[in-house]
Amino acid sequence: MVDAGTTTLKAALLDPAGRAVASASVELSVAHPGPGRAEQHPDGWWRAFVAAVRQCRAAGPPPAALAVTGQMQDLVTLDRSGRPVRPRCSTPTCAPAPSSAC
Repeated sequence: MVDAGTTTLKAALLDPAGRAVASASVELSVAHPGPGRAEQHPDGWWRAFVAAVRQCRAAGPPPAALAVTGQMQDLVTLDRSGRPVRPRCSTPTCAPAPSSAC
């Protein structure tokens, strides 16, 4: 199970009875490029995901399934190859900003 939060990505490896066999927590970096602004690059989410899953895998058997959860409603724009175009602006930090700001 993986939970992507605003500042931390958490993972847990559960046995068939639902007991935690292993867990990991990886901090997500948040940049503050200006007053009232917060950004995260989606590549950081992926690196944290890989690190947390590897930590859990090192402590237990391979998972039979993967559940991913998170509460984000932010737009991540991608280029034609599927790569993020820019960092994600955290809401509500970019909500009232001009479109050129985020």
